[in-house]
Amino acid sequence: MAVQSGWDIYYRPLRTTCFEGKHKSGSIGGIRVESEHWGGSIELTGCSADNALSLAIPVQQSDAYRSRGREVTAERVDIFASGCDLHAVMRPQTTLLACAISHEQLSSEEAFPFTPLQVDYRPEHVVHTPDPDAIAELRRWLLQLLGIMDRDALPGEAHHYLKEETLCRVAHALGTVDQNHAIRAGRNYSLAKSARDYMLDRKARPPTITEICLALGASERTLHAAFKSQYGVSPKHFLKTQRLYTAHQRLKAAQASDHVTDIAMRLGFWEMGRFASDYRDMFGELPSVTLRNK
Repeated sequence: MAVQSGWDIYYRPLRTTCFEGKHKSGSIGGIRVESEHWGGSIELTGCSADNALSLAIPVQQSDAYRSRGREVTAERVDIFASGCDLHAVMRPQTTLLACAISHEQLSSEEAFPFTPLQVDYRPEHVVHTPDPDAIAELRRWLLQLLGIMDRDALPGEAHHYLKEETLCRVAHALGTVDQNHAIRAGRNYSLAKSARDYMLDRKARPPTITEICLALGASERTLHAAFKSQYGVSPKHFLKTQRLYTAHQRLKAAQASDHVTDIAMRLGFWEMGRFASDYRDMFGELPSVTLRNK
């Protein structure tokens, strides 16, 4: 589950390689700021914080990712209303900044005496392109704020200033949004997401690519192109990764009398040498070790 306070997120690996994450966070009143880094390619699903406006910003251009089919680059800000469904695909070595501001802080003239932010976003999720200077200033400020939050025993006056400054910078960035730059999800996203859901709904008996194509009414070539554009991996690679992930979970929950071969074959792995090699690449140990040390 996610480390973000108030968020409900599930992290799913997309490639058969080990990945690690780094997290840093801090909060002041009703404002929480976080930085997260992923070493591998992953999918995030879940929902955003309740009773808050949530923002996500790539730290640099190489950290671009897809959010519900929309490309989020360093020039854009990913905006979520309260409790909005999340679905994002992160490339390897991605670092994001996230900021969640409670509705109470957003609407309080006492907390923000200049111009209370308007948070009634429709639809619930939008990807906007603000003025370049505004988004750059907000990014720099959030990174600086995380460093300040590390310090012990900040005086009360500092809390008030930091909160006010954060709200001002967020208001400036969102106030310069260019509505014409909103990115719309297309057919590729719908097809790729349907294929992804079809695979995950059938983890107990993984489907073949042909079965998926027949179920979705798409050719293998079309499915491959759509899936690769959205997830950065082929549907075959995604399916293999999820089968390995399921094998890992089953080995950890197995009984002493269970065998690696039986578990692997139930998931469609027929070449035990290749299975063991791919499993070790993804989890850093052989499947027999996972079974023995569960």
